[in-house]
Amino acid sequence: MKNPNQQEHLSEYQQVATCAIIKKQDKYLVAQRSSNMKYPLKWEFPGGRLEAHETLEECVIREIKEELGVGIEIIEYWGSAESLDPVYPLHLHGYFCRITNGIPRCIEHQEVKWLKLEELKSLSWAKSDLYFVNKLITKADSKEGKKL
Repeated sequence: MKNPNQQEHLSEYQQVATCAIIKKQDKYLVAQRSSNMKYPLKWEFPGGRLEAHETLEECVIREIKEELGVGIEIIEYWGSAESLDPVYPLHLHGYFCRITNGIPRCIEHQEVKWLKLEELKSLSWAKSDLYFVNKLITKADSKEGKKL
């Protein structure tokens, strides 16, 4: 899958953001938005908004360092999802990543935790992240899922 240039998207959408899908053994790292964030207490794959001077890859690495206090390595671009929410339209780019140093901690979020794939369904997700949750579940149900 081609990794898009962020400049192509800046004019099309109000917000461009990235998220990290981080897997360790058989669990995925998820974060609960704090009560003072947009969409309070919703769950998400951690990440954040693209700044004008950076690439999508630089954004996801920076955001994970700021939000969780860990270093990451990008493994694979995993696509993008568009949320047409009238209050907060967003184009979210997902990356499969692995932690290279540090232990995730709550810096900006209410809570962070590691969950098995089947546990992801039980959370109240931010709409933009649902695309990646559903993609994980679909891939796990297919032959490709063995790679997840």
